[in-house]
Amino acid sequence: MSLVFYTKPMSQGSIVRWMLEELGEPYDTNVLDYGDAMKSPDYRAINPMGKVAALVHGEAVVTEKAAISAYLADMCPKAGLAPRSNERAAYHRWMYFGRACGSNYE
Repeated sequence: MSLVFYTKPMSQGSIVRWMLEELGEPYDTNVLDYGDAMKSPDYRAINPMGKVAALVHGEAVVTEKAAISAYLADMCPKAGLAPRSNERAAYHRWMYFGRACGSNYE
């Protein structure tokens, strides 16, 4: 599994890092500086919005912390981080709730 995590200090990327650590799978981290690094053509090829967090998994690119967290939970079922199908409604409610009312450092 090839996971590359793009983040920056003092961002909501810390939530994705927590999820990656919970999985216990190896991953690489690319820390971007505020400003030019996040707006560079190379990074915009990964996330055209020029924001973090972003995750590259082989050919797959996932952005937005809730989407990345859900993707990782589904990708690694052995970690037990995604609920059973009959519990998915509450899972999705709380998964996306944080983005709606959390602080935004981006």
